[in-house]
Amino acid sequence: MSRNPDPSFHQAREKQFFEHVQSVVESGRLPVNTTKGMLNLSELTSTITTGEKGVERGEKLKRQMMQLGISDRAKQSQMPVGERLHIKLRRKTFWLMKKDCGDVSVVTISPQKALLTGAAIEPTDVAEVNALLKELIPSEVSIKQPQTVILMSTAGFSPAAAGLAGFSGGQSVILAEPNDAGGWKIIGPTQTSLLTEILDPEKADAKRARIEQFISDNNIDIITGGINAEKIANRTELPLELVESELKLYVKKTAGLSAKRISGKLMLFREGSAYSEDSGGSNMPFWEKVTGIFKREESTDKKIGRLTTERASLTQHREQAYEEIAAVEKKEHDLTKSFKDATALTQKRIATEISQIRKDIERRQQILATVDKKINVINTGIHNLELQSQLSPEKLKQLENVATSSEEVEVGMAALQQLDEDANTAAGIGTNEIPDDVQAILDELKGKTAEPAAPEKDETQAIFNELKNKTATKPESTPAAKERRRNEPEAG
Repeated sequence: MSRNPDPSFHQAREKQFFEHVQSVVESGRLPVNTTKGMLNLSELTSTITTGEKGVERGEKLKRQMMQLGISDRAKQSQMPVGERLHIKLRRKTFWLMKKDCGDVSVVTISPQKALLTGAAIEPTDVAEVNALLKELIPSEVSIKQPQTVILMSTAGFSPAAAGLAGFSGGQSVILAEPNDAGGWKIIGPTQTSLLTEILDPEKADAKRARIEQFISDNNIDIITGGINAEKIANRTELPLELVESELKLYVKKTAGLSAKRISGKLMLFREGSAYSEDSGGSNMPFWEKVTGIFKREESTDKKIGRLTTERASLTQHREQAYEEIAAVEKKEHDLTKSFKDATALTQKRIATEISQIRKDIERRQQILATVDKKINVINTGIHNLELQSQLSPEKLKQLENVATSSEEVEVGMAALQQLDEDANTAAGIGTNEIPDDVQAILDELKGKTAEPAAPEKDETQAIFNELKNKTATKPESTPAAKERRRNEPEAG
């Protein structure tokens, strides 16, 4: 249900639902309950009318505005009007005669008075639903032929009113309402499951887009751990089966993500890092790729082309790494903001979580450093190839022979470090961890010389104290406050 006080929201939901019903009716795909069971509209002869008999479209709205003394054409143009559609169903008999076999009514409801006056938006209650059912299903005809009533409330239904959806004595009541996640909830009896399914105005592509948007909005959870399908289903208000199916399709088109069932729940998480070497589908270590390019019996231009391709891939991975670090830092910022108003137990949890976040950032920065070194190696290789005639064969040989084929992490990192140092030597660049020009720019932007923070014996406690100090209430510094403190008697 929605408590949105904006009239245009209710108008848009009314329009979306009613136009969807009209399109399904016009296509003949609407499954309806008849004296011969559930049949598609295309199998029957039907008479379709829109609007309320004897009442022009929007007439009730105009009348209500007059009663409230409201004369506002702009607001009137934004208001829902209460759409109606009625279908009289007939079927051909053996003697080619037409016989009534069912009745379908579709009505949209909105809290018009509250929207006009600015009062609180309340869901449609039992009394209003019962009044409409009494109007739409006359008792004298209800026994003769099946009656199907579809009510859509832009403000939703109260729990008691939602309980009126069902099937009894040939009468079917189906309720529809927009949900807070941007989709729809259709409530109906199992006997009309085909009808309730087709009444959902949200198309499959829109549902898929909502799931992907939720994943994007909560990417930090995937980066730092994982997110289960049940949580996504609850937040998007979509069926769990649909969410699980979409997650399995999503990971197939998104590199680095995996969806696996853990303790009975389907989890979406990142497999390794978004910028790992094999994200492009190759398991060959970086140093083997680079030395392999140099050893190829091909032209210099082709070697440069291969190296620039590898550099573009690494650059993309580096950008992804920066985005992930930014997302993690934002989470720390949000946690810090929530610290002040949290309970003591929650504050300890926040401090612990921030401690883990900072360690995670540090690990990612270490990986970033290796990516930067790889890019530096490739840039130097490209530069050397372009100036091949001016470089001695000995320097080129360094880039070909320093790599090792071992896949052990320690040996691989040592090879990368050696490759980075040799690349810097070949290009005449210093081997400092942060080049002087970069450090100068960094100091300039920060406005001060960076000093390493002293290590804390208990990191979580240090963060806890830091947050406490940030959110501590400071004494008033106004002259009146200072005078008041001077006049207060000393304790004891």
